[in-house]
Amino acid sequence: KPLVSIGVVVDITEIHLIQQSLLNQTYIDDLTKLNNRKSYNENINKLLSRYKRYKTPFSIIMYDIDNFKLINDTYGHASGDNVLTEMSKLIKSLIRESDYIFRIGGEEFIILLDETQIDKAKLVSKKIKDSIEYDLKTIKDRTITISIGLTEVKENETIDDLYKRVDKLLYKSKN
Repeated sequence: KPLVSIGVVVDITEIHLIQQSLLNQTYIDDLTKLNNRKSYNENINKLLSRYKRYKTPFSIIMYDIDNFKLINDTYGHASGDNVLTEMSKLIKSLIRESDYIFRIGGEEFIILLDETQIDKAKLVSKKIKDSIEYDLKTIKDRTITISIGLTEVKENETIDDLYKRVDKLLYKSKN
């Protein structure tokens, strides 16, 4: 029978905070605080795997800001950054917590609508488009608009197939 017990207490708060910071740098876009492309790649893989196994539908929205270069050139990059951050907050408030929003690059974004078929996704995309146009007031006397591509996952589709299809629909929308 031991007569003495020795223990050690170590405060790992600082290590935990550093780990959390590194994790955020890996998956979170620094400017918009949205998930980034790496996070998109992991989440789209999960959704597609679940679709293949259980036929759980999901839809994908790809959008970008119309004439964003003109906004940067006319009002400056600080104004452009403000548009990106305020729009991100607005859109995040319009989608469910179970949905995912990502900044893929520049002014290009993707939303994954989990367990959502195309008819419901159309309603969401219209709500987003209208809200940006009417509620986003980051630049005085300037209406910000977005173009949207929208599709639902299909049978035997790869991640690349899905991405190319929604990207093509986005550019069709822009034109």
